[in-house]
Amino acid sequence: EVNIKILLNGLVRDGDMTVKQRNKLLAEMTDEVGALVLRNNYAQNVALSNASAQAPSLLHAQQRFMRRLEKDGALDRALEFLPTDRQIRELLSNDTGLSQPELAVLIAYTKITTADELIS
Repeated sequence: EVNIKILLNGLVRDGDMTVKQRNKLLAEMTDEVGALVLRNNYAQNVALSNASAQAPSLLHAQQRFMRRLEKDGALDRALEFLPTDRQIRELLSNDTGLSQPELAVLIAYTKITTADELIS
C-alpha cells in the first residue's frame, strides 16, 4: 500500500490527480491490497518452509550463491549473520543446513538479484 501511495503521490504532484481522488482510490483498493499482502506473506512462508526442509541438500548451491554475491560486492556475510565457508563445512559434516533466518536472508537476496537482472 505504501508503494501505491508513493506512485500516486507522483501523479498528485504532477497535477494529474487530486489528493481527494488519490484518497478515494486508496480507500477502494484497501481490501484487495490487504488480500494480496496476505497471499504474498503466505507464499513466502511456504517458500521458507520448503527451503528449510531441503536445507541440507541445497547447502552447496547456497554456498555458491553467497560466494557469487560476495564476489559481486553485493553481500557481506558477517553483516547478514550468514555462515562462513568454514562454518558451512561444519554444517555439511553434520548433515544440517542453514537456519530459517539465514534462509530468509538468502531468499531476500535472491529476489533482489533477480529484480536487478530483469531490470538490467
